[in-house]
Amino acid sequence: MNVPELFIAARKTTLSMSVFLLSGLIGYRLLRDDLPSVDYPTIQVRRVLPGANPETIFRPCDAIGEQFSIIAGVDSMSSVSTLGSVQITIQFTHGSQH
Repeated sequence: MNVPELFIAARKTTLSMSVFLLSGLIGYRLLRDDLPSVDYPTIQVRRVLPGANPETIFRPCDAIGEQFSIIAGVDSMSSVSTLGSVQITIQFTHGSQH
């Protein structure tokens, strides 16, 4: 194989890889547009007690979080505790059976 044939073969490879990449990107966009948007059931519990430190306000809410954790279908639970308030966010799995 001489040098010109090598460049011709490389050009064919580059062109075919470009076609595969472009068709994959177009296919991905078409597939992504057809996917439904899903809103998972979420509960937010917020407790406000002005002037309370984060530990004091979080203790009673920790018990609430423990009660929510025994409910079937809880996917994730997070909490944010700041000066005077705490917020617990609970996300359930989609289509969970109770």
